[in-house]
Amino acid sequence: MLEKLTKNKVLKITFVWIAAVAILVAVWLLAPGTGKPEVAGSALTGDREIALANDEKNLAADSDTQAANNLTAPVSGLPTSDDFTEPDNSNNGNASNLSGGNGGYHSNSGNSSRGDANTNTGGSFTLPPVINPGTSQPTQPTRPTVTLSIEASTAGRGTILTTQTVEFTDGETVFDVLYRVCRANGIHMSSRFTPIYYSAYIEGIDNLYEFDKGPLSGWMYRVNGWYPNYGCSKYVLQNNDNIEWCYTCDLGRDIGGEFAAIGGH
Repeated sequence: MLEKLTKNKVLKITFVWIAAVAILVAVWLLAPGTGKPEVAGSALTGDREIALANDEKNLAADSDTQAANNLTAPVSGLPTSDDFTEPDNSNNGNASNLSGGNGGYHSNSGNSSRGDANTNTGGSFTLPPVINPGTSQPTQPTRPTVTLSIEASTAGRGTILTTQTVEFTDGETVFDVLYRVCRANGIHMSSRFTPIYYSAYIEGIDNLYEFDKGPLSGWMYRVNGWYPNYGCSKYVLQNNDNIEWCYTCDLGRDIGGEFAAIGGH
């Protein structure tokens, strides 16, 4: 009897161990990352990556197709070639022009009109009026000018320099312009500085000097018909001044400058 009970206990214990081992094996096989389930999982992961790559390729292809469709699709509202018609140029060879009056496109014959820009109906397209920029150009600022002449009729020399228009800059004097014009025209000029008048004094022009025609002879200048009673290097020019250099043989009396002769040249 005792032997029978011992055998039964051993069987039960053995069964329990076998069951426990079976459970452990089953758990080990089903656990992720071990045995065949790991291989199955890896295969599943590879299939999923391939599927995702295919989906990305399909999306890229769809995007390219959509972009191509957008480029080739007609844009709504823009005129087509059917909306343009050539003007009738058969009327005596008159060329068509753009009329700026109402913005319409008209022929010179006056009979054919493409319509008014404000009443554009039926899908027709009206050319806009041409804006003529004009031919005027911005003018450059001009420098002020004076006129200058040199005359010695009283000395029998006549006109040494006919009237010339000369540009000058602000602050220049009668002496500055005379010196520049004589050099430009090859005319001799001699001058000296006179401290008593603190100004330049013109001794000779074109080799005609003071006292060449007597003790009262010499050069005088007038501006706008007036003989200044101070030196020519002290007279500051104004725009449009008329300068005349004249030779006198009688201290200015023979040229109408006797009152200025006392005050200097």
